[in-house]
Amino acid sequence: MKSLHFSSVLAVFLLLLVQSGCGSDCEPACGIMECGPDPVCGESCGTCPDGKTCNSNRQCVTEWCVQDCSGQECGPDPVCGESCGTCTAGKTCNSEGQCVVEECEQDCSGLECGPDPVCAKSCGTCTDGKTCNSNGQCVVERCFKYCLGRECGPDPVCEESCGTCGTDEICDTDGKCISKVDTSVEWVRIEGGIAGSYQGSWCSGGPERLVRVYERMSEMQ
Repeated sequence: MKSLHFSSVLAVFLLLLVQSGCGSDCEPACGIMECGPDPVCGESCGTCPDGKTCNSNRQCVTEWCVQDCSGQECGPDPVCGESCGTCTAGKTCNSEGQCVVEECEQDCSGLECGPDPVCAKSCGTCTDGKTCNSNGQCVVERCFKYCLGRECGPDPVCEESCGTCGTDEICDTDGKCISKVDTSVEWVRIEGGIAGSYQGSWCSGGPERLVRVYERMSEMQ
C-alpha cells in the first residue's frame, strides 16, 4: 500500500512540474502563425475571433471559406489564405502566386500589360474599356481581329499579328510581304527609247525605260 501511495504522489508531482514549465527547454515557434499549435512544442499560437476558424496554415479565416486559386501556382489564395501549391527546386513564388526562376530579372520589352515571358511578373494593366491580348497589348474589349487582305504585320483593329514573311521578304505598311530591296545599287529614270513600238503608249511624253546603273555619272546631271 505504501508503495502505491508513493507512486501516486510522484505522478502528481511530475504533472505539476510539467504544467509549471520547469524542466522544459522547448521554445514555441509560431512565426507568422495566428492560431493552432506551433510545430515545435505543440503549444497554442493563439485563438481566432468569432466568425473565423483556424485553417491548415494556422491562419484565422472566415468560416465556410471557399478557396480560390484562379491563375495561381503557389502561395496563399486571396480568399481563405490557404496554399495554392509549392514551387519546384530553383524557383520561388512571387507576389502574384507564380513560380519564377530565383533572382529573376523582369523583361517587359514591347509589352504594355500581362506577364513578362521571363519572370511572369506584371508588365502593367490596361485602362477601362481595354483588355490585354495575347501579345501583351492593350486593345478595345471584345476586339475581333481583322486581317482581310493582309499577309503580315498587326491588324488595324486589335493590333494582333496577321502572319509573318519569309526570310527574304519584309512586311510593308499594307500588310503585304514584298522582296527586300537591294540597296547596293541605284535605280534612276532617264529619257530614251529603244527600237520598236509600244502598244498603247503608257507615257504621253514618249517611251521611257529604267536603266540599272552601278555608278553616278556626273556628266548626265
